Amino acid sequence: MTGFSDVNFGALESELVITDVQWHHVGFVYDMDTLHRRLYVDGILVAEDTSAIAGVPSDDGLYIGASKDLSAGTLFSGFIDDVRIYNQALSAEEIAALAN
Repeated sequence: MTGFSDVNFGALESELVITDVQWHHVGFVYDMDTLHRRLYVDGILVAEDTSAIAGVPSDDGLYIGASKDLSAGTLFSGFIDDVRIYNQALSAEEIAALAN
């Protein structure tokens, strides 16, 4: 998960490598109050950290499945379905419920 506008939000990476051809639920949560970021795959927390960025500029696009510059090697080669954006940070339980 990377960047917004000219501010480097930084990558939040997991050691998990998905090699099958099955559907997977991927959830990303950013809590603007605590600056805590969490990444879930199939309802399981796979990475988390605290970002140094307080707030996210809203004057630029949101890129899902690609980086902002669309450079080679940054495009997701698969299908993305049922994208949801919430106006609050979801709990681990809420993410797990969405994954199931």
